[in-house]
Amino acid sequence: MAKKTAMRVLDNGASPLDYMLAVMTGEKEYDETKFKAAVSAAPYVHPRLQAVEHSGEIVSKHEQAIDELEKMALDNIDAAAVSSSDNDLEELESRVIN
Repeated sequence: MAKKTAMRVLDNGASPLDYMLAVMTGEKEYDETKFKAAVSAAPYVHPRLQAVEHSGEIVSKHEQAIDELEKMALDNIDAAAVSSSDNDLEELESRVIN
């Protein structure tokens, strides 16, 4: 029953959170009865976020990922150096670094 009511409220384009934000920003005047009703209805229409436990394995840490990306970039520079002259390599390195 509560879910149907909540969906009907949202389908009409009004929600408790919308009303409370409108009062907060001055778009609507504060009405104690309406505001209390919005506060009471909010948990049924706007569920609270729950903490989620991570159950997977962390494959790599942030620092490891950065090291891998730097190595890939340097490998690409080295590969380009094989097919380029020294001047081209300097230009390529300056583009990658900047």
